[in-house]
Amino acid sequence: MGNSSSSNEKKEEPKESLKDSVCYQGLNFKLDIGNAAFMALKSKGATQQYELAMNVNLYKRFYPTLELGYAWSTDHAEAGNYWGTGGFMRLGLDINPLRKNRNNYYALLVGLRFGMALQNYNMTNINLNDSYWNPGGTYLDYPNQVRFDCWGEIVAGTQIMVAGPFTMGWFIRFHALFTGNAGDHKPYFIPGMGNPDGSFMSLNYYLGFRLDSKQPRKKQTNKDIDYEHNESGGE
Repeated sequence: MGNSSSSNEKKEEPKESLKDSVCYQGLNFKLDIGNAAFMALKSKGATQQYELAMNVNLYKRFYPTLELGYAWSTDHAEAGNYWGTGGFMRLGLDINPLRKNRNNYYALLVGLRFGMALQNYNMTNINLNDSYWNPGGTYLDYPNQVRFDCWGEIVAGTQIMVAGPFTMGWFIRFHALFTGNAGDHKPYFIPGMGNPDGSFMSLNYYLGFRLDSKQPRKKQTNKDIDYEHNESGGE
């Protein structure tokens, strides 16, 4: 009876280590290379965007995030010529739904962003008339335009430990522009978001560097050792 009752008892999981219970778990700095390469190749160098990101690891669960970048774009077509350049910033919060583990630095992240961009752009030789009624056309220039835009994003991605302090990961973004258009002279490109009339989705691929917090860990007990042994499938 005694052996039977003891075998049916559930194994008690070890308590969270002191390190895991500390709020601040470290920083991660990231450089986007995926979206930058895609934009440059797709536009043959006419549109380029560079982006740095940083997030703070809180309890291995919450990741407040700051993303900063700079972009420029040119376009030459029969309808007119465009050149614009500007910076952008995104603020947001990601949540890691994966189970916390003292040795697990992998994160599956879902979250929200609020993006802002300020840019200066020029539009020249813009044809405003119908070629049927006015074959000669009316062409206007909109030089030195300054525009502020803001938008929201739903994001999902990963943050994976590669080797030592180095990380990598990807993010997929779904955009929604909050600011209205500017009529005939709305920008062709919004830094940090893309073409306002184009795709509402984008993809980033990051390489990163992790700075862990230096926090003390609870001394392991025999119960902790037995639990980790069973979790790893050891004999």
